[in-house]
Amino acid sequence: MTYDDDDPIEAYLDELLVHLRGSPRHVRRVLTETEAHLRDALEAGVGAPEALARFGDAHTVAAAANRQANVPLPILVRQLLLAAAVLAAVGLGAIGVSGFMSAGMDAAFGPRFVAGDLPDITYTPARCSEFRVLAPHAANCAAAAARHHADEVETFRITAGAVGIAIFGAWLALRRRWRATPATGALPKSLVPAVSAAVSVLPRSRSALRRCSRLDGDRPPGSASGSAPRSSLQC
Repeated sequence: MTYDDDDPIEAYLDELLVHLRGSPRHVRRVLTETEAHLRDALEAGVGAPEALARFGDAHTVAAAANRQANVPLPILVRQLLLAAAVLAAVGLGAIGVSGFMSAGMDAAFGPRFVAGDLPDITYTPARCSEFRVLAPHAANCAAAAARHHADEVETFRITAGAVGIAIFGAWLALRRRWRATPATGALPKSLVPAVSAAVSVLPRSRSALRRCSRLDGDRPPGSASGSAPRSSLQC
């Protein structure tokens, strides 16, 4: 049996398959019935474009068929794992890229450009001693703190990028192993973008909360919550 790559019905069935979800038996039945209906229309003298227009948009037809399908739990779990792997790989990969950018700026402009403290931040003598041990070649406490913090930033981010590459490799391996599993369809279309947006907001929210907690902890005992903090933050 030969197939015409330019056949509009074949193209329609391909598009329909992408949007269908459910058990393999349900998907095969929908595709078989759809093709039979469209081929019958062609034999009756109806042109392919008109037959497709009468039958309906592939996405609309698939949505109607999906409402009648019971998605097997293994397919749901597999698609959820694949979606989570993609999100993790992309997110960690972006962090890894920022780590290499930080290392480049560190090499070009120094650690203070990457992780230098604000002018109003000071450290206790005990903390300065710790920084001196971690960065023995630094000229002073502020330089040692910047060197230590820059090393932390670069190491953490580059490591996260390496983990992201490993997760992407696992995603590729799972896609090859689960070739019979549709890549999409069982999960709501808005789920992955919604989770991605929520995850992207979390680091900013965390940073804001940390800044607020540092300001609250810096207020003198007995001061009102609305009073201004002292000019120097103690770490």
